[in-house]
Amino acid sequence: MPAMSERMEKPADSSPVLPRRGRFRRIGVSVVSGLVLVVVFMALPGCYLARLGIGQLRVSWGQRLIGALLEEGALPADRLEALRLIDAIRRFGVDALGMDAGTSYTTYYDTGGCPVMYNVTASRADRLEAVTWWFPIAGTVAYKGFFSREDAVRERDYLERLGYDTLLSPVTAYSTLGWFRDPVLSTMLDDPPEVLAELILHEMTHATVYAPGQTDFNEELATVVGRAAATAFFVSREGPDGPTVRRQRARRADKARFGAWLRETRDALDAFYAGAGSAAEKRSGREALFAAARRRFADLVPSFETNAYAGFSRLPLNNAVILGLGRYNEMDDLLVRAEAKAGGVRELLRLARGWAGEPNPRAAVEAWLSSGRAAKAPS
Repeated sequence: MPAMSERMEKPADSSPVLPRRGRFRRIGVSVVSGLVLVVVFMALPGCYLARLGIGQLRVSWGQRLIGALLEEGALPADRLEALRLIDAIRRFGVDALGMDAGTSYTTYYDTGGCPVMYNVTASRADRLEAVTWWFPIAGTVAYKGFFSREDAVRERDYLERLGYDTLLSPVTAYSTLGWFRDPVLSTMLDDPPEVLAELILHEMTHATVYAPGQTDFNEELATVVGRAAATAFFVSREGPDGPTVRRQRARRADKARFGAWLRETRDALDAFYAGAGSAAEKRSGREALFAAARRRFADLVPSFETNAYAGFSRLPLNNAVILGLGRYNEMDDLLVRAEAKAGGVRELLRLARGWAGEPNPRAAVEAWLSSGRAAKAPS
């Protein structure tokens, strides 16, 4: 088991130093193993791991089998229908696309109407450079998760005192990469079918292919796969012009519009930060760029076909927000082209298992696209 000690490293410049903390390894969800989990976490340095373990244990112990809920009719009819849809989505991912699901999404967890977790992300204030943390198994990641909003707020405030831009956001779903049984969360059932399908298949992608330390690659792959797989699922049920497929097209058109806005904003910020001036001057001078970006977004709103970005105008802009949104909305077409060349999601996932083992997965994808070679299938 990798050492889970708190570590501190000196960065290449004078930026504040962040501790690097560990993460859990695989432990079952029975009562006995759950108690072992808490004891192990409590014995490790720092309370972050202990709280993370207790939070995951609470989720693991609070799950109910979906099959039992369906048999009992223990939820409102619309919730039961959503659970049946999720079961069909999960089976499609496993049977048609070769995804790894294990026992995930066979159970249900009621969050009580609140987000199950909160993510904190951060960035340098004078350039678009994400703060990262390192964990065993996951590697280097650009976010830190908390089961308690109070803990997330405390971490956000700590990072802001160090001078970083931050973003605190609710988590609608997360993957433990197969180390625990990931449940269907009650908050997921509020989403329309097309969003729910992409969400489930996105998280299943993380459990199927994961490149430690490659946050952007992992999220881009899961987004591309989730989108293509959700379309394939609904086409198999409704045909290529069914109502859900049409709603998916509208959402993706809006996402493309938003992604273009985001790229323009990011390019303007990159050019500004690359210019002359002190860190303090850049921090104050960037506000004019953020104001211009808000005006451009207001001009974009009438073109949207859905309400997917209805609340965005209320979100304050900073570097952490721009970077966080970019992981899901501002992808280039590298993996889209890879999916097209592979001939579908199933083959893309097979290839991605090989790419994930490379030091630079994106470079491996680019090499495959340019050479025409098939990536080596995992043994």
